[in-house]
Amino acid sequence: MDRANPWFVLRNYLAAEAIEKAEAGDLSRVHELLSVCQDPYVEHPDHPNFGEKRPEWARSKPGCSMLSCSS
Repeated sequence: MDRANPWFVLRNYLAAEAIEKAEAGDLSRVHELLSVCQDPYVEHPDHPNFGEKRPEWARSKPGCSMLSCSS
């Protein structure tokens, strides 16, 4: 089952966080996401929150919850 289902799937809210930090000059989240994306089938204990469900704050933040067909 683990070989067929990745532990990590890049979520909109994670990308949005990385973009916000990068725009402020901090590329650390971009590098973290890139590292985890390179091996998505392996659990990354150093980033446990990457495998969790979307946080409550991301439900209402534009670009983090739903995207329209024109996005």
